[in-house]
Amino acid sequence: MFRALGLAFKNLVRKPVTRNYPAEKLPKAARYRGLVLWKKEKCISCFICEKACPPGAILFTQNVETGEVEFHLNPYLCIYCGECVRACPDRSNALTQSEELADAGISADQINSSWSALEISAADSKLKYRARKKDKK
Repeated sequence: MFRALGLAFKNLVRKPVTRNYPAEKLPKAARYRGLVLWKKEKCISCFICEKACPPGAILFTQNVETGEVEFHLNPYLCIYCGECVRACPDRSNALTQSEELADAGISADQINSSWSALEISAADSKLKYRARKKDKK
């Protein structure tokens, strides 16, 4: 009992071990990798990052009419390895990793249930765009 009382008094005068998180940022590890960010204006639409992603967490859909691409990332499937960022051939960094790990804002069940359909539509949209482009030539 005296040991516990002594420990309690010692902790009363010592500074806190925890941090006041949102107000006081935690230090990042040297090898920390955050959520993948895509810069549309810098992307050359080569889709190499999509192929380089080990778990397949990156998908691109392509508009059949305009050829415009849209980036999709499944944050629950992503392993934050950074292979997509390293594979990007564009030196202006179309893909980067953020400092903060942002909340996806949607549940894993909602993303994963629609991800399979998105995989199919992404492949179809690219094939249709290539076929249309080939027909125009």
